[in-house]
Parts: sequence; structure tokens; C-alpha cells
Amino acid sequence: MKLLALAATVAVAGFAAPAAPAAAPALRILDDNPLTLRGTGFRPAEAVRVTVRMGPKRWTQAARAGTHGGFTVRFRIRLDYCATPLTISARGALGSRAVARIPIRECAAP
Repeated sequence: MKLLALAATVAVAGFAAPAAPAAAPALRILDDNPLTLRGTGFRPAEAVRVTVRMGPKRWTQAARAGTHGGFTVRFRIRLDYCATPLTISARGALGSRAVARIPIRECAAP
């Protein structure tokens, strides 16, 4: 009887164990013409505002994370890595945040 009670306790404890921590929110560039971004690690169904800044120019787009916390957005712009610093940020309505800063690259003169 004690063995059965111990097995039941272990089984219940296994269900009560905390889930593994979710990955931190992150952004990845999938394509740069048109700019296509993949966000991961956001909260499920979280509303997210994605902003792209190239020098003085700024573009913003809304997205919603899926059930696993990911989303994809496309901007009708082409990245210019040579001219200005680039900052991409995503802010979720539930507090998730990710920022990617891409420095200016040294490019050959035209």
C-alpha cells in the first residue's frame, strides 16, 4: 500500500512541475527585399507592434503572435545596410520586447 501511495505522489508531482522557461523574445531577418521578419518567444496571441528605423525614416506594422508565440511580418521596403544604422524593435501588448540593432556596413563606393 505504501508503494502504491508513493507512486501516486510521484505521478502527481510530475504534473505539478513548472514548465520549462519560454525562450526570450527575438527577431530574425528572413529576407531583406522585401524586408521579412520572424518574431519568436512572444506570448501566445499577444498583439505586437513592429517598428523599423533606418536613419530618419520609420515604418510600423501590427502583428499578432500565434499559439506558440511566433509571427511573421513583411515591410515593402528594401534594407540599406550601407547608408544608415538600422534598428528593428517589437513590443508586445503583454510586455514582451525584442530589439535588433544592425550597424552600418562598410560598402564600396558606387
